[in-house]
Amino acid sequence: MFQPDRLLALNNSIGLLVVAALNPRQPDFEALIDEFRLCLNQYDAWAEQFWTGTALDIEQVFKVGNDVQLSAPIASRTPVSSSVVMCPADGPLTLVHLFEAARFVPIGDTPVILEPVLSDVGGVLTFGEPLRHTIGSSGILQVTDCQRGQRYRITFFPDVSCAHVRALYASYEGVIGGLETWLRGEWTGFQPQWTEFSSAGFLDRYGQLQQADWRGFEKALTGLWEEIQQLFALLADLQEHSEKLLEYLSAAELEALLAASGEAIADALLMLSDEPLLFIHLAAFTSWLKMLPPQYLAEVVAEVRAELLISFLLVRVAGGAGVPLRLSSKVLAKIKSPRARDWLAASALRLAELTSTPELKQHASTLKPLMLNAREVELKPTPSIALNIRQADAVVLNVPNPAPLAREKSHGMARLERH
Repeated sequence: MFQPDRLLALNNSIGLLVVAALNPRQPDFEALIDEFRLCLNQYDAWAEQFWTGTALDIEQVFKVGNDVQLSAPIASRTPVSSSVVMCPADGPLTLVHLFEAARFVPIGDTPVILEPVLSDVGGVLTFGEPLRHTIGSSGILQVTDCQRGQRYRITFFPDVSCAHVRALYASYEGVIGGLETWLRGEWTGFQPQWTEFSSAGFLDRYGQLQQADWRGFEKALTGLWEEIQQLFALLADLQEHSEKLLEYLSAAELEALLAASGEAIADALLMLSDEPLLFIHLAAFTSWLKMLPPQYLAEVVAEVRAELLISFLLVRVAGGAGVPLRLSSKVLAKIKSPRARDWLAASALRLAELTSTPELKQHASTLKPLMLNAREVELKPTPSIALNIRQADAVVLNVPNPAPLAREKSHGMARLERH
């Protein structure tokens, strides 16, 4: 028997996704919404899981029903998001904060402190009075007040607090609220067809469906999570992966992404780095599937593949970054049932129309301090040659004495596994 309180307590999980169908005899939509909202735990438990152990160095766990859990490995206890670099002798130090991408995708509006290293005894560093700056929207900061030849420890978002965690939690709640509005609208179309479902013989078939086709959907979820890294890479190098992206996008949509601003791509990459956000969207998609009338459910669940879920996430992430997309017609074409194709396309379009670009853009801004504070970034020695920042094969900026800090999607941050 489903016991949400007990399940939420297991492993201090911060979210739960229930992979189980509605009762065909007594479909309870409000119970379905309650189950969907379990994708984010209550704040006290969630924040403890997020904050205990000095900024994300404990295991985070997402649960998928009774059979699957999503967990992140315990991080190291080294200082977070800090690096040591030397101020060059021949000029000011220039910090360049960007995503690891083919085009220049700056990460702007980033508070940063530079602490002079006074001594290094047995690996224990002593620091002097810090320099405080903010990297602007360009992602580039010239530090003119650093002492030539002096080593500095650099830390991004040094003042992250519980207020940031609470704001991020509230932002997740806002996203969940928007998705709940979408689900309620979808239910108004599906509910009348549930009332028509009265075949006792089909109830036996429905029970078999739960055991067979829902297992297939679970495999699709697993396949999707294995490709999350790939999805980040696709957007990080749009030109290189154009052919692959055309499996999910029309030519016009790809051109719109190629023409998107660096800020829009940065927001999209931040959201694709936010695995709790992606998990919430998978929970919403699963809830939508559970609402399908039993007599048609098999047509959809049996044909859900990772490609469809990836296309669904692209619609949301790109829409939140200001580039509207539709659910891929090429992906939908692989679904045999015309009814299932129509439902999926229409439902995704309604969700896209509900998507608020400012809302998801604000979520990316709320996420940024915690995401970038809690990830170490490798800082290579300042090169002796200038950094040429190119866009569309044209040099747009020449940066002398650069200290580039590039962010990429973390490897092995989370995984789906049985337990």
